Amino acid sequence: MIKRQKRNITITFCTVTSTTIRIQNTAAAAITITNLHVPLHAATTTTWLKPKGDEGIVSQLRPDGYAKPLNFARTTGQSGGGICVIHREYRESLDMQCTALTTMTHFECCQCKLFINGRSLLLICIYRPPPSSKNKFTPKQFLAEFETFLGGFSLNVHLPIIIGDFNLHYDNQTETYVCQMRDILRAHLLSQVVNTPTQKKNHILDCVVTPDIDLINNLQVMDKCISDHKVIVFELPYSKPKLVKRTITLTLTIEP
Repeated sequence: MIKRQKRNITITFCTVTSTTIRIQNTAAAAITITNLHVPLHAATTTTWLKPKGDEGIVSQLRPDGYAKPLNFARTTGQSGGGICVIHREYRESLDMQCTALTTMTHFECCQCKLFINGRSLLLICIYRPPPSSKNKFTPKQFLAEFETFLGGFSLNVHLPIIIGDFNLHYDNQTETYVCQMRDILRAHLLSQVVNTPTQKKNHILDCVVTPDIDLINNLQVMDKCISDHKVIVFELPYSKPKLVKRTITLTLTIEP
């Protein structure tokens, strides 16, 4: 008889606002990101990569043992922005599907579903462009749209883990829009767990949002001089069934 027993495995994630991979051609730096802790999944934002014409740069973002990078370029026709997802090539027991969510106006977003032995994990990567005279975005508009976005997960059993550059000074806990963001997350049973500055001006702009703070292990914020933003690396424990072998002895009695 074979009985399945659960054991834990660890999935490592990495996120960084890479600041114009296309302009600076920092593909080598992005590869360094993926090798920090041999991450299973890495996401970079503000890549400035175009949907067409930058295939050569995208291909340079692929380290050995990794699948073809998934480039989610800005679709508005304006320069800037963009999200790129880099992940390891998976075995039969692992699979990931990523799609761009294009219905949002005030932030860019992609959704990644990671399947492990029949179980799933939902990861959302976000980039919120800072308000400018050109885009005319406001924090109020972003928060309203983000709250509506979270409402789409309210009936799900498994809430997503959300990572990315929110461009809010989350270190300033008394700032009006930060307080509103905290209230929105609290209302949806979510918590922001990064408490170390992620940008060289000592602000927390890059966030990791989770429905369970115990899910996020070994979170580190590291300055690798890739951009003016730092690298965030964290691990997620995940249950995986393990085969436990048992020996069964059969005794045969033969009658004459």
